[in-house]
Amino acid sequence: MFETGTNVWRRLPRWPLSCESGCDSTPQHLYLEPGFGLGFGAPARNAAPFDEYVSDPAKPVPYIPRPVHLQDAPAWQRWLVTDQRSVADRTDVLTYLSDVLTAPLHIGGAPVVNLFASTSGTDSDWVVKLIDVYPEEMPSDPPLGGYQLPVGMDIFRGRYRESWVHPSPIPPGKVERYRFALPHVNHVFLPAHRIMVQIQSSWFPLYDRNPQDLRSEHFLRQARRLPQGHGSGSFIPGARRVSSICRWSESAEGTARLALAEKFMPQNRSVPAVARDHNGA
Repeated sequence: MFETGTNVWRRLPRWPLSCESGCDSTPQHLYLEPGFGLGFGAPARNAAPFDEYVSDPAKPVPYIPRPVHLQDAPAWQRWLVTDQRSVADRTDVLTYLSDVLTAPLHIGGAPVVNLFASTSGTDSDWVVKLIDVYPEEMPSDPPLGGYQLPVGMDIFRGRYRESWVHPSPIPPGKVERYRFALPHVNHVFLPAHRIMVQIQSSWFPLYDRNPQDLRSEHFLRQARRLPQGHGSGSFIPGARRVSSICRWSESAEGTARLALAEKFMPQNRSVPAVARDHNGA
């Protein structure tokens, strides 16, 4: 299997590389933090109560920089590795960033999102992106300086949080749990890079716009809140020979966490290429 980040082929005895039991690696956890950070310690209970944004279907977040031409075949071929800086500063995208990594972090498996959030409407799409942020200066490849490379991305429609067969309205203002997997990845975040998570509620025209209210056919602006007290989003990839594992878990307080494996320094530290395989969105 090809390992992005280090850009080498690996012969793997099993997959995923990490799990709660029966794998070579065991999980640690990564949290969304107040102040839009990412860290491996649970946020303090006296932290900011929530992060908030307004989603407007009339002004959806594009999946690639505008203008979007559906007849542009080359754009469709490369969209999975499109630089996410084009949307990182939008007011309807929440962006969380880790400190600079001092050791490699390997994700090998399907990252699982565990998101606690509320909406003022009765339906919502939740788009979650796991991103590798390159150092601002890349002397070996200057165009990659600051590049925000998507590693795993997917979307979940909130009405299906309880059943794929029987969709149900979301209670307005109530914190609900949304749990879904991102596509399988085998990626190493190298030292000097950062981990980023982006959360938004539209991804147009890759996915249709959600009216955000099951009681109406009209498109409505709605507010989204991610309460810090619930320790919003998490991921769970599995990994081996690196510093990160992936498996979702929750604390006794209901705090979502991301799993990581023991730290390991790979021998190959070559600059990652902006290319990878994708098993579906």
